[in-house]
Amino acid sequence: MIVESPNLFFPWKNSIKKPFIAFPSAYYCLLTINHIEALFIYYKSFFLDRERLRYKKTWNCCKFAESFKLISNLHYSRNVKNMIGENEEKIPASVSMGVVYFTKITKQGFQSPHVVNMAFIDNNGKIEFIFIEAKDQKVITLTEEEFESIELVVF
Repeated sequence: MIVESPNLFFPWKNSIKKPFIAFPSAYYCLLTINHIEALFIYYKSFFLDRERLRYKKTWNCCKFAESFKLISNLHYSRNVKNMIGENEEKIPASVSMGVVYFTKITKQGFQSPHVVNMAFIDNNGKIEFIFIEAKDQKVITLTEEEFESIELVVF
């Protein structure tokens, strides 16, 4: 599914504090949850399992989130026709995979800056959004307080 970027502001419709959100493209390709799961496998095999990349001890959450966004777009550009169909009039420049900067709150109540990915997905024709912890290749849930702490989202 292809969507215009102004249609992707809905998660913050009722937010008290609105983050800065950057949508540099006019159109985005929405992934499905199956695409996300395939991206986890691709990211792990293409990037994380490579021994020549010595990131494991020096990388932080920001680098993982940025690299997952990049790998998602590389995978999309290689497979665009299979993902959106041959007859689409508007071919988006990228997938709806962003990087989110927010304050993570631990079970003990400690707060620290954290960065994860956010993806808008096509769930049987309905636009939804999910958060992704790229390092662990899993979908996560932000608490309401964490969601309200989002400062910046870059797609």
